[in-house]
Amino acid sequence: MEVLERLDIKAFVRMPIFVDRKLWGIINLYQSNTRLWKEDDLEFLQRMVLQISSVIQQKQYLDELQTQAQQEEAIANIVQRINGSLNVKDLFRSATQEIRNLLEVDRAVVYHFNADWTGEVLAESAGAEWVSVMEIQETDPTLFSKEMNAHEQCTLKNMQAGSALDQDTYFINTQGGDYTRGKKFHVVNDIYNAGFSSCYLRSLEKYQAKAYMIVPIFQNNQLWGLFAVYQNSGTRKWKSSELNLMLKIAPPLGIAIEQAELIEKIQSNNNQLKERSQRESSIVQFSSRLMGRFAELIQQNNNSKKLMQFAIKELQQVLKVDRVAIYRFASDWSGKFIIESVAANWPKLVGTELSQVKDSAIQETQGGRYLRRESLQVNDIYQTQENDLPLSLLEQSQTKAYLLVPIFNGEKLWGLLGIFQNDRPRQW
Repeated sequence: MEVLERLDIKAFVRMPIFVDRKLWGIINLYQSNTRLWKEDDLEFLQRMVLQISSVIQQKQYLDELQTQAQQEEAIANIVQRINGSLNVKDLFRSATQEIRNLLEVDRAVVYHFNADWTGEVLAESAGAEWVSVMEIQETDPTLFSKEMNAHEQCTLKNMQAGSALDQDTYFINTQGGDYTRGKKFHVVNDIYNAGFSSCYLRSLEKYQAKAYMIVPIFQNNQLWGLFAVYQNSGTRKWKSSELNLMLKIAPPLGIAIEQAELIEKIQSNNNQLKERSQRESSIVQFSSRLMGRFAELIQQNNNSKKLMQFAIKELQQVLKVDRVAIYRFASDWSGKFIIESVAANWPKLVGTELSQVKDSAIQETQGGRYLRRESLQVNDIYQTQENDLPLSLLEQSQTKAYLLVPIFNGEKLWGLLGIFQNDRPRQW
């Protein structure tokens, strides 16, 4: 009343404006003097309200059509760029950046599940004012660890789906949650009014999230990961058109991931074949040089020691290893390294106390597997139960991985050819 008096209003009429059965606004008519509103006045006002409502509804419909057309064009462009990417990292970077710009959200992420349903954020696009989840997970090893989740005992029993940023025990315990059972999306307009547990809210607060949408990414009908967008600046009522956009991008994203990984696998196989071909070519060349050198030594009437020295040096270069050595057995099945070719930065065996080997597994078994013409392959001396050489010797010689191949003189086991990798374990 005070407002009406200040405005010198003596009479007024108010009528609500509804659009799609929702209150859109109110139209007000004011009179500075008293007035008895007639039925015709009210009917005229009602017709005006209906016209205004119709115009607003048409405008909203046209705006929605325009927005939908723009989004469809944007989706087509995004999908085209996704399909044109042959690198998985570039693919994720492009997808998160495009969707963040298109939906005007504060963060977009791609989250990948591991085999045990733990996981990690592989790509992120976020505004400069927000924390970076990629940086946090690099510096904080507990961010996505099972230990953290077990300690917090934060199982999301009251959720239909978990956060795409938190490797919660929900995903681990349920092996992907409802997404593996066909759930197509999860939309949260306000995390504080979604019935979440306090521990889950704390995990969302770490990423400054107030609202989010999540859609699953499938690869070969298997849940591969999640595609998520987050609003950090405040709550947000997500539109159906925004959700549809996410749902349309996720399937081609899954297909593109499959294609990119297939291409990477093919390239890796090609590289392996090329490396194998080069190695086989090197071995052929080595054999040719060895036979040539052998012929020279015979003509020069030299002993076989020079031939062995030449052979192991060539073999070290061909296999790109740190040491190649020849080990000769004694009558009691102990032994001694008699010749070696070793890189300059590693300790020598021959001519040192390390050359003599006693109390080895080979001596205990009196030749063991090598009498059966079998070889020993050790990829990591600390991850095997079959170290035929003493661990102390391997550690003093700084060996990380090695091969032992039997050398026969006729039918008699004469010694072993040892091939050693010192700088790292090696998958032979």
